[in-house]
Amino acid sequence: MNLREILPKSTVSLFIALIAVFFPVHAVEVSDLYQAEVVVEVTSSGKQKAAKLAFKKVLVSLSGEKFVNSNKQIKTALAKPNNYLSQFRYSQKNGNTFLLASFEENKVNKLLQDSNASIWGKHRPLITVWTIDEQGLERKIIDDSSLTVKQTITSSARERGLPVNFPLMDLTDTMQVSKSDIWGRFQDRLLNASSRYLAEAVLIIRISNSTLIEEPDIVMCGRVCKQPLFVADWQLLQNGMVLQNKISADDKDKLLTTLIHNVAEQLHQQNSYVFSNGKKTYLDIEIANVTSMHDFVGVSEFLTNLTLVSEVKLINVAGEKMLFQLNILADENAIMQSLKLENSLVENIDPLAQMAEDKQLSFFWKG
Repeated sequence: MNLREILPKSTVSLFIALIAVFFPVHAVEVSDLYQAEVVVEVTSSGKQKAAKLAFKKVLVSLSGEKFVNSNKQIKTALAKPNNYLSQFRYSQKNGNTFLLASFEENKVNKLLQDSNASIWGKHRPLITVWTIDEQGLERKIIDDSSLTVKQTITSSARERGLPVNFPLMDLTDTMQVSKSDIWGRFQDRLLNASSRYLAEAVLIIRISNSTLIEEPDIVMCGRVCKQPLFVADWQLLQNGMVLQNKISADDKDKLLTTLIHNVAEQLHQQNSYVFSNGKKTYLDIEIANVTSMHDFVGVSEFLTNLTLVSEVKLINVAGEKMLFQLNILADENAIMQSLKLENSLVENIDPLAQMAEDKQLSFFWKG
């Protein structure tokens, strides 16, 4: 099929909207980054306090906890959350009243851009979480049915905009992964086993009240040594990148919440960018291996959903290669770093082309 014959050199987003329902495309897009749910006190000032807390959660999920807690412009905006609030509603759960607040995306983005925040957008990796809990001499794998630990991890991840899932530990999983594989953090086994869950990243969590506790974890409180009740370490694998850390706490829920927020903060540093407030910047990018209409829709949807891209135009078709023009919101280096982290693309490296001054950015579409 020659796509040049059926498509003009124009923006592809409208076309995608019309036909995407016929060509399902796998993409992880977090749709609720601009809303948050918090407990609200039934008092005259309760709604304002809850709205402020919800607004802060939204800002943290977009620009990171460290930035939100230190930026003066953000602190000023947090004092007036209603300026950014679009709608809200109340609900009752387990005897508590909750406020679900939604904030205006354009206003929030403008605030973050004006404050030079580093923003992590809606396109985020789906993370399969492998967790093993060591209590004394016993180790247990936390699977999809482990409600307490799973709920803590899931709710903490949702709070920071991290899409996660858990292994079923059914016959398929148990044939590939054992307790020792998770405890030993055997990356190849866990990466292979995670493919059935469409994982774009793998998070390995080890929780312990015994063997992981080491001398550096013991702190002095006056003249008394205090040993934490729980220690956890984590390792995240994504496209050859490895992030990791270790934390301790006296409460397991607090430990897991802190751990997930720690993961989110490090991922934010790797995947966020400062958006440009200046003039429009355009970048041409060639995508090879576009062999069908299904591939075209997948490529177009993928490019349109990139956080750093505001507009996508198809400007040339040559066989199985397509040339797109992107209106980008950050510099070219940020775009390249973002694209290299994506599983759907592989950079085409031509040694001869690399020597040319006008070398073309080119990627191979994996789908």
